Amino acid sequence: MPSPHYFRSSVANILDVLGDAGVFLLWNRVGLEESEGISRISWLPPAPGELFRLAGDRLDSYAAWVSANAFSGLLFDGALIQLTWSIAAGDVIGHRLAYVPCPLILDQELLRTEPVLDVWELARDSPRPDIVLRGAVRFDYDPVAAKPGHPASHFTFGDPETRIPVAYPLGPNEFIRFVFRNFYPDVWNRMEYLRTLKPSFEWSKTLLDEEHEEVHLRWEQYPSTFR
Repeated sequence: MPSPHYFRSSVANILDVLGDAGVFLLWNRVGLEESEGISRISWLPPAPGELFRLAGDRLDSYAAWVSANAFSGLLFDGALIQLTWSIAAGDVIGHRLAYVPCPLILDQELLRTEPVLDVWELARDSPRPDIVLRGAVRFDYDPVAAKPGHPASHFTFGDPETRIPVAYPLGPNEFIRFVFRNFYPDVWNRMEYLRTLKPSFEWSKTLLDEEHEEVHLRWEQYPSTFR
């Protein structure tokens, strides 16, 4: 398993490349904090715990995250990417990987010149705000909390109580590929860089026996030949 420094440098490189290309309008530094044998890779400055508990299913969750700078990157349409991993003794012991679409259509030209919250408030307070019915999607990995009905690795969308079992945890490349291939096909097709982001290691499967019998997410892992 790659080191915490690998995760930090990989995320920083992705943010820098996509930021320089104008895909991210804002992106934060990537921090590596160590405490009691656990390395935590996330954005800087760290977000308060209550912001991590927000599910993103309320209109004001978006503004709270932007106000606190609680994101790894902010995309050209106002959507947020949040990337956090915890690593101990050479193993990933947790992650929270979220794609948070902006719940309002924002003026993309204004986003490039004005503070994001000003553009948000302009859209929110308009006589007919253009609300988009899209919720956050999130891949979580929390093996300590794993139990029947709460898979170690799971996918959440639509409702914060939704936890679809996922066969493995995810690294930076897999998650970024997933976001752009599924939610930004024009960017995916235009940027060769995104298609070069290949998994660099294989994960151990985390599915319980009973989860194999349910609908779940699983993909073939071929790091050297991934397309």
